[in-house]
Amino acid sequence: MNIQYWNNTKDFFPEEEWYSIPDYVGLYEYSSLGRIRSFERISSYNNRKYPARIMKQFLNPDGYPMIELHKNGVGVKFKVHRLLAIVHIPNPENKKEVNHKRGIKTDNRLTEIEWSTTAENIQHAYDYLGKVTPMKGKFESDCPNSKKVKCDTLDIEFPSATKAGTELGIKTGRISEVCLGKRKQYEGLTFRYL
Repeated sequence: MNIQYWNNTKDFFPEEEWYSIPDYVGLYEYSSLGRIRSFERISSYNNRKYPARIMKQFLNPDGYPMIELHKNGVGVKFKVHRLLAIVHIPNPENKKEVNHKRGIKTDNRLTEIEWSTTAENIQHAYDYLGKVTPMKGKFESDCPNSKKVKCDTLDIEFPSATKAGTELGIKTGRISEVCLGKRKQYEGLTFRYL
């Protein structure tokens, strides 16, 4: 599905700067606004003349704009934000991911993307984009992953292994191991999930 973005609808923006793409010099350029344009050229594949134009970008299944660049009859697809970061943004720490600063996957202006580690990218989503973990603030019976536990030795039920560990003063992980059959008992106590 080809999708034309807001920044592909005009041919000229006064603040826009254009740069050559290494390995595609004379064929394509990218702009400070995240647009890609092709030069007028004659295809070596079919001898057809192609006019210069701002290229349409399409979304991949994850929602990132993609572009396909051709050279010598071979097409290569790129995520636009990665292509722009690779050719324009210094990466002295050799970080592997490109982060959208405002979290908008289709905003590929050079001022809106940066190199990051996986951990930095995830932390950015929590700190700046308001992402919350699905379990945040859910404990005991409110947590969908929580299972009730019975201490058969004491004939007491607990809403979770965590609560049992807290009240009995023992390690939660050991209670879970007993419930899963990895241990027969822990500190003389037997447990099972209800």
